[in-house]
Amino acid sequence: KMDSLLLSVRGEPQNLRLQLEAQQLYYGMDRPLSQLQLNSRLGNDSMTVQLSGLENSKRSTRTRLAFGGNATEENDTYRFAFTEDFFLNNQPWKINPANEFLYDNNALNIRQFSLTNQDQKIALRTEQLNTKDELAPLIISFNDFRVSEILKLLQLEELDYEGDINGCVTLKDYTSKLNYLADLQINNILLGERAVGNLTLSAAQDNPRKPLIRLQAGLDGPEGKVNAAGTYAINNQYLDLGASFEALRVRLLDPFLFGLIRESSGKVNGDFKIAGKANAPKLEGSMDLD
Repeated sequence: KMDSLLLSVRGEPQNLRLQLEAQQLYYGMDRPLSQLQLNSRLGNDSMTVQLSGLENSKRSTRTRLAFGGNATEENDTYRFAFTEDFFLNNQPWKINPANEFLYDNNALNIRQFSLTNQDQKIALRTEQLNTKDELAPLIISFNDFRVSEILKLLQLEELDYEGDINGCVTLKDYTSKLNYLADLQINNILLGERAVGNLTLSAAQDNPRKPLIRLQAGLDGPEGKVNAAGTYAINNQYLDLGASFEALRVRLLDPFLFGLIRESSGKVNGDFKIAGKANAPKLEGSMDLD
């Protein structure tokens, strides 16, 4: 939801200046970004952009995000690079100054893009291919990246989860049959101030020539255990997954059912199976509540 959108364009002999401003932008849990501004200047086969937004709270108004970059074109190759001033989730992040995004002959190449804040790091790059017939896989890697940073970015702090993310996710065929590979560990998970445990997520393609992804997930800790395993067929998007719960605290679901339940208690045991097309799977199983 967006409120009071204003667009202004000004032409000059060598440049074209554009400003887009929204007084309020609502997303997530209905806490708006205020004075969202996009400023751009075009001229001489180049473009500069700057995006910024504020967060209003009862106490103060703070910069929620601010970043910019430069785009150029030369010999049918388009290049974009972020500038070094990068502000996200109300705090400054250090960006690799050598970052660049290249687009040439329907191929996207991302080099040396990373954001760091103290011990946290997230990086983005493309995997090199021997052919240009398809888009290169997109690899996102995490080093001690906090769950709360993702929740803040999505305006979902009410979920109140915390944890340290390590590992990587690879997105493939993201313009047609999106699928992904993953090798992630989320350690020291907290819900509020209570320890939940550690979570592992894996999606692996054992044979690159066989379009079948093997899925595994596991949660182990003082709040219970969850184990899941199965497969996902890329060509027909068929999912075949089984999972089991052992003494899993129901309160772990409270944040995801915000407004429906709260302060729940008890444990759940059981197992279920999910099978069918990913967009319309069938669920079978049983659960016992204690």
